[in-house]
Amino acid sequence: MPFEDHEFLAGLKELTPNERVLLDLIWRHGPLSRKELADMGGITSASTTRLTKRALGLGLIEESIDRTGNVGNPARPLQRSQNGVYSAGIGFTKKSIVFALTDTEGELLRIESTSIESVTIDRLTEFVGDMLSSSEHLSDTDAKLLGVGLAVPGYRARSTHQWAVHWDFPELQRVNIESELEHRLKIPVIAERDAVAAAWAERLNGKGKTLVSYCLMYLAQGVGGAIMNNGNLVLGGHGNAGGLGVLFPYNDTPRPSAHSLILHLAKSGIELESFNPTVKSHADALDNWIGQMVPSLRDGFNKIARLFDPQSIILGGLLPRFVLDRIVVAVDYTGVETNYTADLPTPRITVSDLNEQSLLLGAASLPVVRILAVR
Repeated sequence: MPFEDHEFLAGLKELTPNERVLLDLIWRHGPLSRKELADMGGITSASTTRLTKRALGLGLIEESIDRTGNVGNPARPLQRSQNGVYSAGIGFTKKSIVFALTDTEGELLRIESTSIESVTIDRLTEFVGDMLSSSEHLSDTDAKLLGVGLAVPGYRARSTHQWAVHWDFPELQRVNIESELEHRLKIPVIAERDAVAAAWAERLNGKGKTLVSYCLMYLAQGVGGAIMNNGNLVLGGHGNAGGLGVLFPYNDTPRPSAHSLILHLAKSGIELESFNPTVKSHADALDNWIGQMVPSLRDGFNKIARLFDPQSIILGGLLPRFVLDRIVVAVDYTGVETNYTADLPTPRITVSDLNEQSLLLGAASLPVVRILAVR
């Protein structure tokens, strides 16, 4: 099958660090002329041609045609490949597994889900295998799959290669999820925390593309986060850096999570299992929930600013866009007072453009991250 292209996967491993640097620049800023790429990479145009040859041969990038401004032969800027290279992503909850297939542009080509009684390695393997085998995009003999990314709702455990997941997933405790799936599917599998996956999606296809440093505050069933600095993830000593949930302890004050909002709406007589457009009609209940969190959110933003000094704090996750927009307006972090002789710089609070699909896009970004000059 196309996604078992061992020659292609071997070629990915052979990419040199310098080749990956240029690939990363093209991925985030392309289309780029070879001169632009040389200037950004700090190398000669001749070196650019040599260092992009392998990526062109693998089909990761391609030459576009720019006919503007010049008479004669058109310029041929380098850009992400437009056809034939794909990446898959997996997310899961207590009741379902969701599969997504994307192209190199981060476009969601297919989203499928299945209901489950419990998440197990067997069920994950069966579902992902079925999705890959039945994909029309991967049925082409020239199609290439970079791998499968898995967004895990939890943290890395003390034991190597194991995960500290929620108690809703007992079958995944004390299991090397990544290794097990890779062994059974015979393709590269990359597992990462869900907030980390979403942060990579921001860097490759969202607001993080042009930022040197940012913090993603991932608001899903709980509160998570990830820190990006100089184009690389801040992992910490064990891979768990950026866990922002501790800034919002469980007490009488609501937390900025999807689960908290659903509980708050239920107390107001509004029963929802998931968010839908009718939530907009309950503005009073929404504003009451947000209002209760304003002090803790301002305090949390201030701690993030002083600990990590990011250019921006990006809000994303499962909360609808209009809810996140209301949070930004209500908190109004622009006028934070300080006790110093001058105002300190504060990160810009903004909302992800990837919306609720950031988890799947993030999961599918993980195989891409593996081949770029990032970690």
